[in-house]
Amino acid sequence: MFTGAVFRVAFLDGNRKATRAAYGLVAAQIVAAFVNCGILFRVPSNGNVYFSPVPLFAAYLLALVLFVFCAKFKIPNIKRLEYMGTISYSLYLNQATALALLYYLMPPVGASLQGLVFIGCVVTLATAASALTYRFIERPFINLGRTIIH
Repeated sequence: MFTGAVFRVAFLDGNRKATRAAYGLVAAQIVAAFVNCGILFRVPSNGNVYFSPVPLFAAYLLALVLFVFCAKFKIPNIKRLEYMGTISYSLYLNQATALALLYYLMPPVGASLQGLVFIGCVVTLATAASALTYRFIERPFINLGRTIIH
């Protein structure tokens, strides 16, 4: 949230100090991603190529680049990204199940076309499951909580 606030002040409000701080935060996050992916998340003994430093670092970097691009070029409304933010908790809960299920059904072979198909299938399955989970479980309980409070 702090980074988002700094980027908003830097790129939407045009504050020079915040712009310098934003670029410093980008550098710090790149270093943090590299440290997390290279030191804390070693390649597991099962040899799953998607939990190795390069793919994890690429995922961090892609998310950071997308965030900076949207902030820098003042792209405030991307409905699909907003929806992904809405279902993000469900996505967090469902992604491991989708990954495990598809890993069982079609184990990835590495950096190949099959690997890209595997990633696409995991993202699609996790997103579909999360949309359903959000719609039929999460949102009704959010509404119930609001009803109880008011």
